[in-house]
Amino acid sequence: MGFFNLWGAPKQSGLLATLDNDSTLIAEQYLSPWSDSSHLEQITWDALYPNTSADNAPLTRSSAMQIASVAKATQILKSIIARQPLIATDKSGTPLKTQPTFLKQITQGTPNYILLSAVIDDLIFYGRSYLLITERDKRGYPLHARFIPKDAQEHDEHGQLIKAFDKPVKPTDFIRIDANHSGILSYGREVLREAQDLERAAREASLNPIPSLILKNQKGELGPAEVQELLASWNAARRKRGGSVAYINSSLEVEEMGAHIQEQLLIEGRNQVALQVARIFGLPASALDVSVPGASMNYINRSARNSELLDAVAPYQVAVEEHLSLFLPNGQSARFDASGLLLEEPGSRYQAYATAINAGVLTPNEARQKEHLEPLPEPQEQPNEQA
Repeated sequence: MGFFNLWGAPKQSGLLATLDNDSTLIAEQYLSPWSDSSHLEQITWDALYPNTSADNAPLTRSSAMQIASVAKATQILKSIIARQPLIATDKSGTPLKTQPTFLKQITQGTPNYILLSAVIDDLIFYGRSYLLITERDKRGYPLHARFIPKDAQEHDEHGQLIKAFDKPVKPTDFIRIDANHSGILSYGREVLREAQDLERAAREASLNPIPSLILKNQKGELGPAEVQELLASWNAARRKRGGSVAYINSSLEVEEMGAHIQEQLLIEGRNQVALQVARIFGLPASALDVSVPGASMNYINRSARNSELLDAVAPYQVAVEEHLSLFLPNGQSARFDASGLLLEEPGSRYQAYATAINAGVLTPNEARQKEHLEPLPEPQEQPNEQA
């Protein structure tokens, strides 16, 4: 009979497998590159400390992602960074004419968007991410690398990675990317706990709503059947056109009961916590749809909004750029090309091109090249007419 090993990372190579006594593969499923193993951590915690309350249980990525503002903030940071092309530049900052294979596709068969999303996800939650170098060129520089999920890592007592995918690794076998913090599960623990508590309280309130109205009979007691008939007729009348106006006789009294729905669902408290989440992620409040007292919503174009978000993702972006640059030939640097995110609206771009062309800074064909258009044909010289 098969069993799950809760005390060590399962042997896997992109697959999660359960083996029977004959070591026959009986089940497998594909894992996300950043698959979360926190459910195993939770099971282990409960087994070791059965009397510990849920409030004191370890905060995991999985539980943090149940918070709507955390999930949205995470997706924003990952998408802004991962959709930018990685390019190599020379000492002057000019992109190389021939880009290294390593940056064009870090993992063979996997788009960079997926790989970089996994890297940024680990940097956000744990403050560290690992890539296993799988292929090198003749000079020893990496050609391809593979993301190492957290549940496929094994560290020594000093925190040094010693195994990946259940195989020993040396420091020269992998790329370690460090964020400028210890991960939001560490430094943002109190904010995330508060967000969890408010989400839980609001969910319980929505599942057990307080009745808005109570009908009190002032004259005598009604039997169960009469009570149900009264409630049914009242509710039916409220659903009809003009149902906002009701008539009751002297035998009934209507009493409003319970808090307004905004108070029941803790709208203000959750909004404040979402603001705190935006702060620990370094995002503007508007990115998480948080309303801030005294702030007004002004029109902001796509380029200006992306520029604001690029400031928020800069710590993660720089971490990836500088760590990958260490594995490029001397004089080359890795950087993200954000030009596609900073494009102005068409009208603004065309006006800027016209100004540059009139000033002799750009030619018409250079401007067309920036818009990915075919060059205009060169004007042909007219032959001189002979008298």
